[in-house]
This record gives sequence, C-alpha cells and structure tokens, in this order.
Amino acid sequence: MDRYIQKASTKNSNKLNERKRFYLIVENDIMMDNKQMLDHIQLNKRGSKLKTYSGGEDHKHFLAYTDDAELVLKDIVSFILGK
Repeated sequence: MDRYIQKASTKNSNKLNERKRFYLIVENDIMMDNKQMLDHIQLNKRGSKLKTYSGGEDHKHFLAYTDDAELVLKDIVSFILGK
C-alpha cells in the first residue's frame, strides 16, 4: 500500500485525482489511518472527502461489517447522490 501511495502521490496526472473520492477511515486503523494515507489525501485534496469514524477494537478497515454498517452505507449513498 505504501508503494502505491508513494507512486500515486508523485503522479499528479493520475486520472483518479481528477475524480471525486470518498475516504472512510476508522480512527487508529493501522492500515488506513496512518501518515502515508493522510499525506496522500492532503496532496490530492481537490475532489476528496474524508470521513473518520470512531470505533472500538472490532472496527478495522472493513467498515461495512461492523456495528456501524448502516451508518457507513448511508454515508456512501449520500456521497454518490451528491448530498
């Protein structure tokens, strides 16, 4: 993941950077809530939206399978609909 972020961050012509992106992160998730990911989002800030969820030990990177699944899915639908 770190190599992908580094490569994507140095390519400002990356087509994904021209699209709207919605990042869903659980606080203290070592895979996603880390300096490299947050630096990438800041570097390519235009069109990106970040939402951080608090959670317990059972909240890892698969948000849809946690107790907050309904809330997360509603946030995704709202983003897609532009709300």
